[in-house]
Amino acid sequence: MIHRVIDGGETVIIETITNKTDNENSYEYIKEIIGFKGYEEDIKYKDFPYKESRLYIPSNLPKFNKRDDKYYEEIGRHIYELAYQNNGGTLVLFTAKDDINGVYHDLLKRKFSKTIYVDNGSKSQNEIIESFKKTKGVILGTGVFWEGIDLKKELLTLLIIVRLPFPTIDPITKYKNR
Repeated sequence: MIHRVIDGGETVIIETITNKTDNENSYEYIKEIIGFKGYEEDIKYKDFPYKESRLYIPSNLPKFNKRDDKYYEEIGRHIYELAYQNNGGTLVLFTAKDDINGVYHDLLKRKFSKTIYVDNGSKSQNEIIESFKKTKGVILGTGVFWEGIDLKKELLTLLIIVRLPFPTIDPITKYKNR
């Protein structure tokens, strides 16, 4: 956490999780990037059990540019197999609502035993999270579920990212990169 005093006596609080490095001046990188000229105060460090974490990237994923029933079936199969073995809660992040719907329908066909919460606009993020905490089910989310969620310990033990949210390349940039 970095506090900064600005003209007029206002305090700005910047919190970051991902921009810390292991060297002594661990916030120098982010301070340089954002142009921070103030002073640091009350920096809090939280341990994350990185040694207990695993990264799994299946080698046989379908191509994302052909999203059809077969695509959703294959993605659904991976999610089903991983979430079925998971004792805690599962969050699955998508970049498109159509993908959520396709995978959700596939999981329904599999008679998935865990409660599935779908980010389809019928409930707020808070409503979904509060229900999820009681069941440790599976959230299929996009948009607001990509950041700002605090589910500790067994509440969230598996995170599946179906596709990273890279911006769509505009036609001019695409033409220049050929």
